[in-house]
Amino acid sequence: MTLQQKMVKKINDFGGLDLIVNFLEKFKLSVKDEDRIYFNNIIDYFSLLFEQEVPVEQHAVTYKEATIKSIEVLSFYNDKKQSKVLSFLIKLIKFKLEAVSNIKGLAS
Repeated sequence: MTLQQKMVKKINDFGGLDLIVNFLEKFKLSVKDEDRIYFNNIIDYFSLLFEQEVPVEQHAVTYKEATIKSIEVLSFYNDKKQSKVLSFLIKLIKFKLEAVSNIKGLAS
């Protein structure tokens, strides 16, 4: 099972893409303007996982800083207002980073 397939399965097991996207679309209306881009990027990225083959491992390496910043933004809002969806997304994004870190570790 590829990393993309594992992530899609986790999303489906959580309640599906629609549940996450609908939540984020509403939630992003309550965040700072400069943080909305992170919510839009998360919506776009996870939607893309369901639409086509994505080089998830490569993206995790190439966009590592942006990915870490996304975790920080989600954590900031989750600390203020605990949310099952935000907590899930934080764990899912960390899972992606850890999976790639483990792959890189095996390769060295």
